[in-house]
Amino acid sequence: QLEQAVHYSEEARLAQEVNSKFQLAVSKGKNVAILRDEKNKERAVKYMGETKEAFQKLQSMAESDEEKAMAKKMGDGIASVDTKIKTEVATVSDKDEAEDIYGAYLKDITIDFDNASEAYSDFVSKKAEATQGGVVAQMASGRQNSGFLLVAALAMLGLTIYITMGLTRNLRAFAGNLQ
Repeated sequence: QLEQAVHYSEEARLAQEVNSKFQLAVSKGKNVAILRDEKNKERAVKYMGETKEAFQKLQSMAESDEEKAMAKKMGDGIASVDTKIKTEVATVSDKDEAEDIYGAYLKDITIDFDNASEAYSDFVSKKAEATQGGVVAQMASGRQNSGFLLVAALAMLGLTIYITMGLTRNLRAFAGNLQ
């Protein structure tokens, strides 16, 4: 169960990383619409690349059919936005109006990804919490068992001391009788 808890915790962390990188890419895409500068164009493409890289790691961790289906929806959302941001970066010029750019490339583009990402994050977070709860229960049970074992060991030590003391007394009495 500890292995599963670590697995789902790592999956939840990666899902958050994918979401963060994705949101940064979209944010830079919006900056491109407003500023139309090379710096934001480069950053939008860079963050989208980092999003896809983190997503590949996340996708490889999906085990159940349910996880795989949710990951596919996230991937579809990423692919859709990736295409729009790349097209925006390649075609936007200083003459374009920010509202026109936003409407053509950015308006409502994150909805599908946001829904899929939230569902996936909720799913793996709940799995992580459930498996962590099981690990804690096992640890608590282990503590109870170790407490019992400690008491048993102390009882055995006491019994050993009692027997040794009795044996020592008998040996002294026997040695006294020999003299």
